[in-house]
Amino acid sequence: MLKYLRAVDTAATTRHLNAIHVSCNHEPNAEIDAGKGSPAQFVAAWRHVYQLAADARLNARTGGRLRWV
Repeated sequence: MLKYLRAVDTAATTRHLNAIHVSCNHEPNAEIDAGKGSPAQFVAAWRHVYQLAADARLNARTGGRLRWV
């Protein structure tokens, strides 16, 4: 996952973009996603991915270009 986040941040830099908006799942409540885990598991996964980006300084608040939605 960190490799992917770094690639997205690099793509923003390469294309001279100020930011790229990132979402773990744009519709976690969709019926098709019902079997992928509980709401608590989704929140935990989202926080984990966000923290990976923050620790790698990829988030807009930490010097990178990723903005979370």
